[in-house]
Amino acid sequence: MTALLDTIEKHERKFLIGIVITAFLISAAYSIFYKIQPIVDAEAYDFIAQNLVSGEGYRLETDVPLAKDRVIIRVGPGYEFFLAAIYAIFGRYLWIVWLFQAAFHAISAWLVFAIAKLVFKESWHSLIGIGAAALFAFHPDLIIASSMLLTENLAIFIMLLTIYNAFSYFEKTSTAKAVLLGLLLGLLVLVRANLGVLLFPFLLAFYFKKQFLHLLFFLLLFAAVLTPWTIRNYSIYHSFIPTAVVSGNNFLAGNHPKASGELDDSRYEFVKKYKSYDLITADKQMFKDTLLYIIQNPAHFAKLTIYRTSTYFSFLRPTGWWPYLEGWEKLITLLASATYSIALLTLGAAGFLLMLKRRVGEKDYSLGGQNRFTIFLILFLGIPLAVIFITVETRYRYPIYPILAMLSSYAIYAIARRWESILKLTQISFLFLTLNAAFDFARNFSRILEKIGKL
Repeated sequence: MTALLDTIEKHERKFLIGIVITAFLISAAYSIFYKIQPIVDAEAYDFIAQNLVSGEGYRLETDVPLAKDRVIIRVGPGYEFFLAAIYAIFGRYLWIVWLFQAAFHAISAWLVFAIAKLVFKESWHSLIGIGAAALFAFHPDLIIASSMLLTENLAIFIMLLTIYNAFSYFEKTSTAKAVLLGLLLGLLVLVRANLGVLLFPFLLAFYFKKQFLHLLFFLLLFAAVLTPWTIRNYSIYHSFIPTAVVSGNNFLAGNHPKASGELDDSRYEFVKKYKSYDLITADKQMFKDTLLYIIQNPAHFAKLTIYRTSTYFSFLRPTGWWPYLEGWEKLITLLASATYSIALLTLGAAGFLLMLKRRVGEKDYSLGGQNRFTIFLILFLGIPLAVIFITVETRYRYPIYPILAMLSSYAIYAIARRWESILKLTQISFLFLTLNAAFDFARNFSRILEKIGKL
């Protein structure tokens, strides 16, 4: 084992370059081989981008007044403008989008390495970074995500850029880094608004460093990025809308009398009564009514939150049910995704527990090291909290995968070094997650059998 660790450390750069290049090639090859055409959300993003390029503006339905266009209830506008930029420069060639997204995926693997090097500074070994980069780069779910016109690939790329800049700022503060952090977080929110939850661990970085002027610059740039789109929306809808109008609909989808905590068809029964409202009023009313329902039925909300948490961390939620996959391809994809889920969730949980144990129990860490761990742990907890109270689907947990990759690799290094208690923590993690999978299976027995029957 020592020889292997020495080899990885000696050839760190070669391993990293190999992982990044291979990640790009696999992602690009997968995209070009399957040529996945846009459907549902992807089709909407594609159509909006085409309208932007053609001069129709940010539109989904060009045959209705803009204020009634359902475009405002689509996640955006960041990804749509990204697509529009590519279409405007190169034309509407999906393979060019796929190449860009393959590059984002590959660079993201490098960013995972770079972030791990900053986070695990006190106990750094090349294995931690190389392992994290590899676990991220070759995750089947993320390779598939890079092959579709969905927000996740771009969102994860910008998220990792933002996190890297945050820990780089924590390492050495500067006004430029604070400004860049605000800019990146603003762009991230425009692509995927729920990831704005990262604001809270970032605020801790400024607090720990006592850099309140930098905090002001950060907040000003963050607001400045969102302001133009907010003003545009206010001029059309006469309402404060920084990104899109999705909060009320999503909140209702996951919290109603027949809700399962997931995005299923049961929600349609409860949205009918809002058809007479305009889009903005309907969303606001859905949010108010759902909040009132939760206040009146706290036990049901608690049960749904437990279900959503179970779903989010379940082994039984692999990616692979996409319509373009059939037969053996679907089965292989499901098995690969499930295997990755078991490994990443188990080792990631063990790494989290180890990190928490060392943060609380060890006295040889500097104050800076302890604070760095605190920011990272809150970041890890914050990403799932952004969706667990609303609704959960398998792809909603993609943003946690790079964090789990880092924690998993940290656990792998601890196992290689035979650190005290790491095997016990891994066993506890696996046992707990297996029980959670059994709970998920028991709750969704008929659905799981139905899906298995379709293989």
